[in-house]
Amino acid sequence: MAKKSLFGSIQRLGEDRYRVYWTHDGARKSKVIRGTRDEAEIFLASMRTGRIPDQPWGTYYKNVVHPTFALLEPKTIEGYERTWDVELAPRIGKTMVGSTTRTFVQKTLLDIQATSVQRAALSLWRKMCYMAVGDGILGSCPINRSIKLASHVKREKHTLDVADLAWFLTRIQPIKYRRLIWLMLGGGFSLEEACAGLVEDVEPWEFNGRTYALIRINKALPTVKGKKYLKGTKNGFRKREAVLGQPFSGLLLADLPAAGPLCPSKNARMREGEWKEDAYVSPITFTHNWRAWCGDHGVDYIRPGDMRSIWSTWHGEAGSPDSLVSMAMGHSDGSTRGRNYQMNTRRGMALIADSLTALIESTWNQGSMCRNALTTHTDG
Repeated sequence: MAKKSLFGSIQRLGEDRYRVYWTHDGARKSKVIRGTRDEAEIFLASMRTGRIPDQPWGTYYKNVVHPTFALLEPKTIEGYERTWDVELAPRIGKTMVGSTTRTFVQKTLLDIQATSVQRAALSLWRKMCYMAVGDGILGSCPINRSIKLASHVKREKHTLDVADLAWFLTRIQPIKYRRLIWLMLGGGFSLEEACAGLVEDVEPWEFNGRTYALIRINKALPTVKGKKYLKGTKNGFRKREAVLGQPFSGLLLADLPAAGPLCPSKNARMREGEWKEDAYVSPITFTHNWRAWCGDHGVDYIRPGDMRSIWSTWHGEAGSPDSLVSMAMGHSDGSTRGRNYQMNTRRGMALIADSLTALIESTWNQGSMCRNALTTHTDG
């Protein structure tokens, strides 16, 4: 039997299942709601009044916020869901949306220990508050510039002096992940971009009497809950061509597999005429095995993300133009010119590749030491 509500009637169908009845333009309507009685009441109120009534943040997240995640990247969804489930739900899930104040927000965020997690929670909660403003529950967003978070302490990044590069490249020569490391240290690739590289994306390019490795970057290989998936680059800047100069170009071009992923998984094979996700080594697998290999072989571990930072640092030492370095990394330099006018050209990428090569060779006894040492490659 349907129980009468202030706005219509609600019939319990089973555990956390209700049928809501209301009248609109003289017609009787109904909808099954999966949730609590309170959630059914809230839905009915919104149908009768044309606006969403005040409700707990937990209910608002479930029924209003979370459904909007469907259009987001899986990696972004994973981050939002983790932030809500672990950090925000236990702290604000039962708090009414309309009662949220700046003071409450400040106190709640400072209760979170890790500064990076504080910032993730602020970002999601602010998104939710703006949605609540649009729905008429909040008059204004309580999360503004007056909110103070704990000072963010950046972790110390691992470094590699360019003078030690010859030794480093010689040591990693046998490892199966060497091509990924060459892309990150020699081309500024992110780990997800490097793991998604195919032999078919690479070709030699002759320019001004030099041979470069030209690499198309049009996809990445993120992981969500341990599962890898292929995706396109997230913006126009990230879809680009990378130009590798010496010594990385020579190493890569001389060491390409016949076809397929530059670093394949154990059982890599083409399916349905394509290289699917399972053919590529996972970024998680790379990171775990690379850390273990460094420990076993007396090599200082360098985080994959730090390799990209090292590449950028070397370009700073080489005097490469910042705008070209940013474009090579798939970023805008933040200027109007960088966002709207400057183009990523092969000539520009060759210019900074030459700058890096010159810096490297200046530390290598005329470059002979590394060229003599890096003559063979074996998977290990």
